[in-house]
Amino acid sequence: MNSVLLSLVVLLALTNMSTAIVCTPALCEGAKCTTYTEENCAGKVVEKGGFCGCCDACYGVLNKGDDCGPYPLLGVPRYAVCADGLTCSDLTGKC
Repeated sequence: MNSVLLSLVVLLALTNMSTAIVCTPALCEGAKCTTYTEENCAGKVVEKGGFCGCCDACYGVLNKGDDCGPYPLLGVPRYAVCADGLTCSDLTGKC
């Protein structure tokens, strides 16, 4: 019974490690970034806002009352920000 439990724990740990992405400087060296401007981004251009901070990103803009809490899947960023003058409440998870 103990060996089955140990095997299960090891399997879960390895599965979790295999889904992790490590952001290194070398990763950014090979990144092919899209150039975002106010003309081609319907939301807000966020400098170094892409995954791992390698590239600029185009974020959607959230309005008052919109959900802005953490994305539930493996820490992947939402790519959305609260509108100017609003902040994301840690208490409610809303703008």
